[in-house]
Amino acid sequence: MGRRKGIVLRKHVDFMVVGVCKLDVILYGAHSLKEKRQILRKVKDLIFRRFKVLVSEVGSLDLWQRTELGFALVGNSSAVITSAADKIVDCVNSYVIGDIVNKDFEIINFGS
Repeated sequence: MGRRKGIVLRKHVDFMVVGVCKLDVILYGAHSLKEKRQILRKVKDLIFRRFKVLVSEVGSLDLWQRTELGFALVGNSSAVITSAADKIVDCVNSYVIGDIVNKDFEIINFGS
């Protein structure tokens, strides 16, 4: 490692892993958009408290028994990111009265 004018020069490139997940969920317990929003607010708060991950509703906004939830994770190990994503999906699956009908998960690697 060398120094030039207060800047640390590294000889290697840092590695970053991003995991992106989208869940397509059917909500059997929601009978109106208001009930759907209440359920989703509780799910999003629970996931934030347990995992410090923000979840967003990214699709099916006007359907009261269906939703698409999305979240992203950043780290330096794809195994850790995959494990954390699986735990979040399990949390959603155990909390909501409904079914996860589709799960799209992708790992994107940045760096060397």
